[in-house]
Amino acid sequence: MSPVFWVPLLLVLLPLLPLAAGQANVSMIPARWSNVFTSNAPLVRQADASTSRRLPLVVSTTTYWHERARARAIQAIPTTTLLETTTSTSSLIDAIVSMSADSVKTAEFASKQKGKYCKPDSQKSDIDRGAGREYLVNTAGGDDNVVNRAFTQSANPQEMVRTFQEIDPAFVLGNGWPIALSFLTLFVFSICCWTPFPMCKCMRCFARERYNSRSYMNCCKILLSLLSIGILSTGVLAFVAFYDMDAGMVLTTCTSATLVDDLLDGNPDVNFVGLLHAMNKLQQLLATVEPNSVFLADVESVVQNTTHLQHSFLLAQDTLLLLQEMLELERNFKPSILGNNLDLLHRCEACRALSSRLPPLRQALDKGVGAAMHYARKEVARQILGEDLEYMKADVSRSIEPMREYHSLLVDTLGWFVTPGKFDFFLGFVQGTGSLLWFLIVYGFVVSLLILSCSGYGTYLVFYHPKELHIDFVGNVYKKKPIRMTCCSWNNAVLYSCSMLFIGGIVAVITVPLAGVCLLMEDFDYDLGHNIVRAIGLNISDPEDLDMTLSIADRCLSVKSSALHEEKNSSWNLMDMIKIRQPNGSYLTLRRQLVIRAIDPVNKVFNHLTSTVEAAPRRFSNLPELQNLRDSLRVFSAKVSMLPAVDIVKTKDRYKDMSLDSRTQVGLTTSLACSSYFNLDERVVGIDDFFNSFKSMGTAVSGGSCANNDLRLHCTDPSSTDTGKACRAANLFLGEMKNTIRLQATFRCNVFKSPRGSGPCDVKDMHKDAQGAWQNTCVGADGRAVVLPVYCNLEQFDRYIEQWDQRLANVFANLDESVDSSITKVNVDMRGLITGKILRPVYDVVEAFDCTFMTPLYRDLIDGMCYQGMRGFGTLSFNYVATAMLMIVLSLSMFCIWRKAHDNWEKWVDPLEDLEDTAFLDFLDHIANIDEEPASADMPELPEPLPAPPPEPPDTSATTYGARSDQGDTAANSEMDNFARV
Repeated sequence: MSPVFWVPLLLVLLPLLPLAAGQANVSMIPARWSNVFTSNAPLVRQADASTSRRLPLVVSTTTYWHERARARAIQAIPTTTLLETTTSTSSLIDAIVSMSADSVKTAEFASKQKGKYCKPDSQKSDIDRGAGREYLVNTAGGDDNVVNRAFTQSANPQEMVRTFQEIDPAFVLGNGWPIALSFLTLFVFSICCWTPFPMCKCMRCFARERYNSRSYMNCCKILLSLLSIGILSTGVLAFVAFYDMDAGMVLTTCTSATLVDDLLDGNPDVNFVGLLHAMNKLQQLLATVEPNSVFLADVESVVQNTTHLQHSFLLAQDTLLLLQEMLELERNFKPSILGNNLDLLHRCEACRALSSRLPPLRQALDKGVGAAMHYARKEVARQILGEDLEYMKADVSRSIEPMREYHSLLVDTLGWFVTPGKFDFFLGFVQGTGSLLWFLIVYGFVVSLLILSCSGYGTYLVFYHPKELHIDFVGNVYKKKPIRMTCCSWNNAVLYSCSMLFIGGIVAVITVPLAGVCLLMEDFDYDLGHNIVRAIGLNISDPEDLDMTLSIADRCLSVKSSALHEEKNSSWNLMDMIKIRQPNGSYLTLRRQLVIRAIDPVNKVFNHLTSTVEAAPRRFSNLPELQNLRDSLRVFSAKVSMLPAVDIVKTKDRYKDMSLDSRTQVGLTTSLACSSYFNLDERVVGIDDFFNSFKSMGTAVSGGSCANNDLRLHCTDPSSTDTGKACRAANLFLGEMKNTIRLQATFRCNVFKSPRGSGPCDVKDMHKDAQGAWQNTCVGADGRAVVLPVYCNLEQFDRYIEQWDQRLANVFANLDESVDSSITKVNVDMRGLITGKILRPVYDVVEAFDCTFMTPLYRDLIDGMCYQGMRGFGTLSFNYVATAMLMIVLSLSMFCIWRKAHDNWEKWVDPLEDLEDTAFLDFLDHIANIDEEPASADMPELPEPLPAPPPEPPDTSATTYGARSDQGDTAANSEMDNFARV
């Protein structure tokens, strides 16, 4: 597969690609799709229901998506085309299905995920990108972080690996110290507190009963209050971090789904047609031009029904060209004798002047409505029905290839984000209030509350209710409940802090490379793409492919380069960026391949037809230029137009003496006509007037006339005189030039060759038959009229030129009638077919292939994944570590409180255990049972009171037994002392 789009997609997906992707959960197909094919029963094959029930779920699901893709492909092709195309069209549809089945699934999944995560009423929270980038830079280790160096400064993958291996240990320790501290804390907790470690024994050596002073209790209460506030605050901030992270994940998921949905299904709001629709439209175009299709049959029918338009226009072209050639032909301009190169010293200057009117007239014909219709019809016949059809199909097929590669890459990569059971499987662990991460945060918060509650309650018991207050209590008066509560508190606080340190440290370590990748995504441009490709060692055989890929990524994705491209007025249309390698090794953009070469020629001729119909007159016969030409031809005479070449005549020895006498000098401006001709105010002298002008210089030969070309004069003056010389020169000029041209000169009076034989065909003889069809049009099957050379004399040439008025009248009347009868067929019927089936599908793709929508989505992806998600993870890591540190302080505090309570209980001494006489204890038992036993006369007498024990010396390090700070304990101690004295 071509490497097109790998680099930008790698940048987008690198932070999110999982280590292992799970299998799709095919059971998540909605039940409402189960009967999707019922409306297309004639077109879509349906599996037998019983067979389908026996198939495994995966097989049924694959069949379902295959049929759904087939239905979508079939719906993209008109029913008439589908029913009329041959087996090759059916094979084409199967090719669409094989390519589009995964796309249909992916598009449906993307649409569902987009509807789930992209709520219409949701507003994207304001994101401080400056603060976000500052956090990423600090987390990654600066702008020149290890990820940046590895991807931008490495020449190959091995050097990139070495860059990662050269990470500063201090930097690693600075980010991973919570993990080390968690193991150290757990080690100390396990060794020091749950094994007979010497230090623990030493600590127990100082165990004794201690008095809880008021200052000690106040300090403990303040410390516990501050710790509680801190732990609760970090817990609340953890929820805030979770919601930031959750919003980032939602934005990332929404952006990914939107990107996939827009790329596959398109979005008219962002002027992107979608890959599925683009490929379907182009495949539809290929199916439309399959042999024997209805479309081609319709086009061919229109072309055949407008054949007379082609013949009429080409005949008009050939007729004007023939007239221009006849007027400019050397033999007609400079008369001569066939087979003899003798110059007869006459020129048809009027012929050249008349021929100068024909080029503008021919241009007007080529710019007229008939020409526009002819060229439109011709281009359609060439592109759609002729040999160029295969070239157009090849161009369209080559244009589909990069779309197919992009489509496959998109389905294989970005499809992972929207396919059920893949990205959403991992997303379920961290996103939403039902996720595992939410449960862990809630669980951690609840556990911290329980630990705080246990610590507070244990502290309260130790400080205010450490002893039993019952009067009949016997034994150690210190309660075990305060000991148990404080012990539970500090033990759980230690374990809780270890887990929080470990989790927070892991998250902190993970965020370092991810922050570096986020910075790469933010700073991506063409140059950075080259560095990344070099560092990862991506093997791209064709440098042009790499350049094209990076250019597309730079223009469509790069946030950094977007402003620069806007200043340059760059095109964001993928048709102008994707290049296709040609068989000769050159490259063409997709627009040039698909539009300029294959489609634009047809579109241009129809656009030209539209503008011509609106601007130019439809009937060419009414054109003033043509009317003026016909008027001139109608009165044109070749005899009158043939005048002597004066400059050349004066150089000839035989005729130059004509200028010696004014009577003979008239011959220098005499035409070949017998009579003089008046053209407006200008008189053209005829042969008769010329002869009469110098007839007085001699004796005319009897019986001679201009009509018989035998005028002669016997000059009377000797040849030595000027008059004699002039007379003889005029007489020679008249006989050798004038009469020779009229008798022997050969002209060309070309006409067309008959298409049914080798004889002549003259369009002056065109006429309509009884059905109104023009006959004797002189054109062959290809619409062309073949010129037949015809030689003629002066009389015939004169008549030939005069008849051109009728020829032009017939030819252009035929053209006008053809235009009138064909304009609807060409400009409406044919144009509608070509526009609907060829032009519109292609231009719908070309003009709606704009990638500008990708840059904001890429921006949102960075915002959600990096500036919200990553910051949320970082804040969560900080809160976990802060909670752990506070818990460590809490555990130390509770350990001290527990240690004091445990020592008091352990070092308590019963003051009655040294008494030898047990009578008092019996008396106490008797008092306890006095309400249960009747009075007895045998009750023993009370013993004598014991002497008071001597006073003990005061202990400065600890109070005496039973000392309490509250009034209840004081009363209890006094009562116990009275019993002791008794």
